[in-house]
Amino acid sequence: MQLLDQQADALLVRLRQHFHTLPEAPYVCSIEGLDELSALGTPAGVAETGALANYTSGKDLIKLAGTQPTPNASGRARRAKTPFSKQGRSRLRLVLYWATLRLLSRNAAIAHHYQRLQQRAQHPLTKMEAVGACMNKLLWYVWHVGHRRAVYDPQHWRQAQAAQADSRPTSGASVLHPRRAPPARGAGAATGGATA
Repeated sequence: MQLLDQQADALLVRLRQHFHTLPEAPYVCSIEGLDELSALGTPAGVAETGALANYTSGKDLIKLAGTQPTPNASGRARRAKTPFSKQGRSRLRLVLYWATLRLLSRNAAIAHHYQRLQQRAQHPLTKMEAVGACMNKLLWYVWHVGHRRAVYDPQHWRQAQAAQADSRPTSGASVLHPRRAPPARGAGAATGGATA
């Protein structure tokens, strides 16, 4: 048993050395609440994913992990509204799950996202669905800081939330989807329509 412990410690030392040679390592380790061991297992750890530069979007990492929500429409029984597809790498999902549970108490942005998804008025998520959404959020963070070579900014989500609250319209009209005026009637000849 002692020999196994020694081999595990030696392997961990080698993994850490290899991890710190990666260009994304310091940026991924800058994510609030993500410790070095968790970072080793996330997509930056390369064991399951390869280099982050190979992915054009965080969506690619989500597909690789198999954590994208997929409706389960087979038969009558439905366990969850939107379960994981589970078509990706199960070891990556396992590491993400435990890292996300840890971040719920150590990362303010992930914790806020988790609470907001459960408490929203329309389509609130169950606890497990919210954890899955937070796993995807973590994958986006990892991709963003690793791909852009940017240090994680723990205040960015608060600034974005404040800007979003300031830009919300005060009237009932939506800024994102303004209503268009209906086309004028009888304009068939002007638009090339058939005339009698």
